[in-house]
Amino acid sequence: MNFTTKATGRLMFTLALVLIFCLNLTAELYQPKSKTMLEKPSQAEFQNWIEHRSEQHACMKKAERQVQGLKLSYLQNYTEPTPNMYDYDVNHYFINLEFDFTNRYIEGYNEITITSLVDDLNTVDLNFWEGNSVFSVTMDDTIGVSHDQTFWFLMTIYLDHPLDSGQQTTLKVNYGAYPNQVGYMAFYESLGSEILFSSTEPFGSRFWFPCKDFPFDKPDSMDIIATHPADYLFASNGIQQSRVDNGDGTATTHWHHGFPIAEYLITVGCTDYEHYSQTWEYEPGQFMPIESYYLPGAPPSNPMSSAYFGENYVVPVLEALSYWFTLYPWVTERYGHNHFGWGGAMEHQTMTSISPSFNTEWVIAHEAGHQWGGDLITCRSFHHIWLNEGFASYSEALYIKYHYGEAAYKSWLAGQRQLDAGTPYVEDLVNDNVFDGATVYDKGSWVFYMLHTLLGDDETFRQCMEAYFHDPELKYKSAYTEDLERVAETFYGAPLDWFFNQWVYSPGNPNYEYSWLSEELPDKSGYRVDLFIEQVQSWKVFTMPIEVVMVSGSDSILFNLFNDRRGQLYTFEMPAEPDTILVDPNNKILCTVEYKPEFTVQIVGENLPDGRVGLPYHVEVDAVGGQKPYDWELAWGQLPYGLIFASQDNHAVISGKPTYATDFTFELGVTDSLGNNSEYRFTINVLEALAICGDFNDDQNMDVADVVYLINYIFVDGPKPSPFETVDVNCDHKIGIQDIIYMINFLFRSGPEPCADCPLE
Repeated sequence: MNFTTKATGRLMFTLALVLIFCLNLTAELYQPKSKTMLEKPSQAEFQNWIEHRSEQHACMKKAERQVQGLKLSYLQNYTEPTPNMYDYDVNHYFINLEFDFTNRYIEGYNEITITSLVDDLNTVDLNFWEGNSVFSVTMDDTIGVSHDQTFWFLMTIYLDHPLDSGQQTTLKVNYGAYPNQVGYMAFYESLGSEILFSSTEPFGSRFWFPCKDFPFDKPDSMDIIATHPADYLFASNGIQQSRVDNGDGTATTHWHHGFPIAEYLITVGCTDYEHYSQTWEYEPGQFMPIESYYLPGAPPSNPMSSAYFGENYVVPVLEALSYWFTLYPWVTERYGHNHFGWGGAMEHQTMTSISPSFNTEWVIAHEAGHQWGGDLITCRSFHHIWLNEGFASYSEALYIKYHYGEAAYKSWLAGQRQLDAGTPYVEDLVNDNVFDGATVYDKGSWVFYMLHTLLGDDETFRQCMEAYFHDPELKYKSAYTEDLERVAETFYGAPLDWFFNQWVYSPGNPNYEYSWLSEELPDKSGYRVDLFIEQVQSWKVFTMPIEVVMVSGSDSILFNLFNDRRGQLYTFEMPAEPDTILVDPNNKILCTVEYKPEFTVQIVGENLPDGRVGLPYHVEVDAVGGQKPYDWELAWGQLPYGLIFASQDNHAVISGKPTYATDFTFELGVTDSLGNNSEYRFTINVLEALAICGDFNDDQNMDVADVVYLINYIFVDGPKPSPFETVDVNCDHKIGIQDIIYMINFLFRSGPEPCADCPLE
């Protein structure tokens, strides 16, 4: 079928690049051993999930916690690392604590192994709350060193001797704390149990152990040892190494995690837990333990308990998300959940902490999604937390798509659709809501969804996620938005800065209005269709590929258009007259779409060509629709100096010679004979004048004045021609009387023109 359209060439070329690239992809994506068969929720149950998602969102409750009490005021001015923190790398934390439930007190030490990244490192800045007690600090476990806590959350250690780049040392901080005084670690009573737990995102690890409390520098591994009541279980990250009964009513438990981990993902959970374990056969004959530490009052047998949902849905979740992203990253250790003492959930690495009362499977999917986006690759700063939370929110949708199909997937995304929202990027970590549900979570999810659709198909998206999570610069490390952009561009086949800049760093979304008309072609071979799409939002213009479906009877044709202007006209030739035209019918863009039945007069908003100082400029602007004749006007702004505006034969005409180089912005208005009108804003970029061979005095003309100018330069020490490369008009790589004769012959005797590219510099 033959058709023509404007502004589609760029998109078609991009899609061709993607197809060519995809043909050469050879990475083996993870395939689950078998697909778990789940009973699909009823329509009423599923709708209830969607309607109550925000109020029940376990992870979003971090926002509620963040604004409570003194947390926000405590953290003012302490949301960015000090310069010193970039001068050393944390290698390992070895935390050894004793939990005193009677006095709600912890005491012990943290051994922090670091490597200097600079020469002459004399001090080490750590984050630690000044309300805690520091008993002593040693270097390499033998040398006592001094420290001070000038600010609430900054502890400076003065090294006994400076370290050069590459040198390593271990700093041991002995301390005690009453963590119930703050909200990030607390003793707490729930369901008849007294619990000690931690949940420290974004900047709360500093409340209970000294550390570099920023996600850009992860220790390569960690150990945590706790002495606790013997009738309690202590749960943490990684694999339990040992548990020893001390014979005095206490026990000591040791956990080790052998992978890099951000400070806020280190967890503590200690109470009279019950424990159960199941396994996931992720490959034939390969099993990973899945463990649950649950309160006796909320066992897995209770269908209202999160432990019930963990037991029934963790395996399906890991299966689905491993399919979409890559194999669960901590498969050599384990995954699981522990109950903790507040009404939310937190994606601690290898073991999510969760309220006993959360009883929806999509919460299990969200928190597990963080094991990839948030844990394996962590946002490098919390300005970019959408990389964590938007990713995990999209994991909910992908889990649903994997198990319950396309329709359920689209319904879930519709429930996350936040219009007129702000930026997923968090500009102000002190005053903005870091865990904003509309922007960071839901709009962030739609950014991942739109990226998914932009890449073209599920397999390309899966390849992109595989590459992202295995990128050697990012895996087990941290990322900015630009890092995801870099990886995605490889699969898109072209730059994606336009996509991420508008969706991550700009507020809002496009609001499209469209209208169309058709008329039979003069030769009766088909119909010409004019489709006008206008972005009517008050803020910036968005750039997006848009799907358009034209329906004629029982036939429909899908077009992919590239839209990047306030008003844009697309012209097609169709074999039959359309009955209906649909814009973005599959809801692939976070936008609104409204059809305007009346196709009134519209300005064709093409980008105007650049001008150049001294060169003739002529452009005609057209309009379509309405009823001719058209009356044009310069409605607002400034034309480039030297250009004039005229309304001729239903066109707007801009012509003349620009005299000044800069950008000029203006609006043209058109009114048809029925009184309908339209306005469109244009920009003409006027460039600096080009050097012209033979124009020695740089007045953009070649005349006798140039001959006189050159004679003065050569014979009487006159000013040097500027630019000097205009002098060699006969291109013999010499300057002299021959160039003067050449110019006289050209001007007065119809001799040859000066050569087009003067060679001298």
